[in-house]
Amino acid sequence: LTVNPGSGYAFHDTVVVCDDDNFSWHGNNYFSSGIYEDHYQTQAGCDSTYFLHLTVNPAYHFNLTTNAIIGETANWHGQTITASGTYYDSHQTQNGCDSVYALTIYFKEPVLSELWGVSMEGGPNNAGFIYKTDGNGDNLTAVHYFDAEGYYGDGGLTAGPDGLLYGMTLLGGDYDGGIIYSIDPATEVFVPRHSFDFYDYGLPSGTLLLASNNKLYGMTFGNEEFGPGHLFEYDPATGVVESKAILSQPTGYYPVGVTLAEGADHLLYGVTQSGGANGTGVLFSYDFNTETYNPVYHFDTGNNNGNITLAADGNLYGIHSGANNLYKYSGSGNIDVMHHFGTDSLGRHPQGRLEADSAGMLWGITNDGGMTDGGTIYCNDT
Repeated sequence: LTVNPGSGYAFHDTVVVCDDDNFSWHGNNYFSSGIYEDHYQTQAGCDSTYFLHLTVNPAYHFNLTTNAIIGETANWHGQTITASGTYYDSHQTQNGCDSVYALTIYFKEPVLSELWGVSMEGGPNNAGFIYKTDGNGDNLTAVHYFDAEGYYGDGGLTAGPDGLLYGMTLLGGDYDGGIIYSIDPATEVFVPRHSFDFYDYGLPSGTLLLASNNKLYGMTFGNEEFGPGHLFEYDPATGVVESKAILSQPTGYYPVGVTLAEGADHLLYGVTQSGGANGTGVLFSYDFNTETYNPVYHFDTGNNNGNITLAADGNLYGIHSGANNLYKYSGSGNIDVMHHFGTDSLGRHPQGRLEADSAGMLWGITNDGGMTDGGTIYCNDT
């Protein structure tokens, strides 16, 4: 018998880890507390035994998912959040492990409880009316019928800085040149705010724009005998209307159905139907700080849609109905054709207002074309 003294060994490892660690010992992974052993044979043929005394402390994970409205700011664990995504924060516990907090947030368009709009005709006076529906477009209710105090509601409604909705009528009022009015969505109280003079740059058309200075801007298109129209400013705080630009043939006139848009440069942009270098209308800008009106592009064919839309990419987009084009204006003094409506199946003669969504898509309608030649709803990537 041969006894090899001192040839067997015992080794002890004491380890503390967190349960989200990937702990490996002697080629094996361990995930729970306990005593583990491994054996190796020495040259003398005896075992060396290794012991692992493992303590696995818990780490905590907290997950929260929520929604917010586009344009709002969320404050979470000292972070200011304005965009959809997953955000993380961690704190160390007493046992030395991290508690990890994860917030997944989605910024979405606001959910509308009511939709409000304007009809140019219809109602008991056939002079148009203001209506509302629920957020799904159902349960239409007439809220106000237009009459001699203002009739033929033109364009849509604009939310003012005071919580009221503002709009315009083409005719009626004290001087039969149309009015600016407000309606309270809470009480449904209708109030005429300003009467235009039929003989002095009257006949407002389109939808008012609430600019970043908290004032409303719009256009009148006038008439051939008494004037070519003007761009005006309405201050809801004072009730004062001021004419800011008188239109003319060289710089563009006859802005039918114009809804202005405020660009990323804080200039207001719009379109006229006539005038300019080619007599077929212009794309113009207006600086409300310097009160300066400038034509920035002269169209070479007529029948321009009066609406300009600011998209999520910071560029302005419009429709040139006469040329069957959807175009982009990026401030260079030129327009780029984004799409030509030349295919019957995709629609012809774009009309109405372009709407831009937060995903960078433009939405609109055509008057003709499509499967039944009754027009199409289309979208176009910016």
